[in-house]
Amino acid sequence: MQATPSSVWIGDEATVTGTVTDRDRQPVSGVAVELAASSGSMQTAKAITDGNGRFSVRFTAPSIAGEATITASLTAHPSVTGLVKVAVNERSDGGNPDGGTPVTPPAKPDEPNENPDKPDVPPTGRDFADIAGHWAQASIVEAEKKGIITGYPDGSFRPDRTVTRAEFAVMLVKALKLQKEASNLSFKDADRIGQWARTAVAQAVSMGLIQGDGSDNFRPDAPLTRSEMAVMLARALKLAPEAVSAGFADDRDIPAWAVGAAAELKKLGIMQGKGGNGFFPKDVTTRAETVAVLLRMLAAMEKE
Repeated sequence: MQATPSSVWIGDEATVTGTVTDRDRQPVSGVAVELAASSGSMQTAKAITDGNGRFSVRFTAPSIAGEATITASLTAHPSVTGLVKVAVNERSDGGNPDGGTPVTPPAKPDEPNENPDKPDVPPTGRDFADIAGHWAQASIVEAEKKGIITGYPDGSFRPDRTVTRAEFAVMLVKALKLQKEASNLSFKDADRIGQWARTAVAQAVSMGLIQGDGSDNFRPDAPLTRSEMAVMLARALKLAPEAVSAGFADDRDIPAWAVGAAAELKKLGIMQGKGGNGFFPKDVTTRAETVAVLLRMLAAMEKE
């Protein structure tokens, strides 16, 4: 197994690849591989090897610096494992984590502003290098002008990258322009919340927008699911969801705690079905999808 690059910035991505072979070192195709990361998140928890016995999965680094260990094991033979380590670096001096020539720090940080209500640099409405022709291009530009999102040092936005719970908290707080004083974070995993997100998460908790899971953890690096997004948006809109059916083809797959929120957001046109009127409650959300939904939320608020 290997990770490319083997050293990344906080929140950036690396590609993890590997090859499964038999005892004769011949590639084995169609084999299921289970993947797990000690921190950060994987694009998927399971991959299938191709005709050459290879698999490739994207890894998103966590919001705190350190070393992440990625483990792969064969579903049919859990004892057959492989691992690779990825160094996760703090964005402190604008240098290159791979040891190359340092780059000039951008005018705006690629991580969410620690104080989202008072950005150091006013939004410029610039065009990101990788959004031309993207279905969410106009929404991304508008969201950047409103100060909801920022890009990366290389000028990209990475619209199809998944959003973590910590990242969504920052975007939501920026969109709402919350002024409430942040409270202390009591989550068991509060120390895993990066400094760039702590204030926003604390503000969101104070406003009742975000809660921990059943184990009292926030899971800042976990990808945000559509169900989780729906509930947080419903709280932001001060809705009182009571529906027991959301009207989606896959209603039975929507957790009971999210059905009402999904139903209300569908009525408001904020979150619609995807293919075949499915809500796909367990699907993770991308940066582009998040931007589009947050703008619809703001539009709904303006109509009130």
